[in-house]
Amino acid sequence: MSDRLEVLKTSKLFIDGKFPRSESGRSMIVHDRAGKVLAHASRASRKDLREAVEAARRAQPGWAGATAYNRGQVLYRLAEMVEGKAAELAALIDACESGTPGTATEGGTGEVRACVDRLVAYAGWADKYSQVLGCNNPVAGPYYNFTVPEPTGVVCVLAPAIGLLLGLSLMTVILWLFRGVAPSRVDKWFRRLQLASAALYSLGHGANDAQKTMGII
Repeated sequence: MSDRLEVLKTSKLFIDGKFPRSESGRSMIVHDRAGKVLAHASRASRKDLREAVEAARRAQPGWAGATAYNRGQVLYRLAEMVEGKAAELAALIDACESGTPGTATEGGTGEVRACVDRLVAYAGWADKYSQVLGCNNPVAGPYYNFTVPEPTGVVCVLAPAIGLLLGLSLMTVILWLFRGVAPSRVDKWFRRLQLASAALYSLGHGANDAQKTMGII
């Protein structure tokens, strides 16, 4: 056994394009499944949260004016960065969630690959969703009426404890993709998709059990 004291990384916050430590100086210990300390994460204070929101509000007009091509490139660049850190991210996810290395379809490796694939898929949607959600409304008059997606504003994204990388990336790309759409319109589409996914799930479950029934959750 080595007597060397391992120097663990302390992950900092990301606010306004910088990586500051928490204003309070506090941190949280991140353990693996075996109880071993993996790293220290900065614990943000109320002041840190306020500064993050203020920075987001200052940056929002510039992001709102970004072109669809630019939004797609940002998401694709994010996919490249995750792909470049795939081995490191997969190892950390496995250590936190299962304690054993994952396979290509399960565990950390599967989650990282799914994350990259989803980022690339949504990057391709960046210049297409406005045509899907926007439309030309028929009106009785000598003029045109259009529905055009508009920026929503500053939104907070919370990642789940399990599947944190995939959950965070999914919520981030959805926010980035639909940030120009009115919340009521997005809610209507997601309600329909939820019903469709629940119906397909119930149909598949019923078919497997030879029940031939469909329920909507």
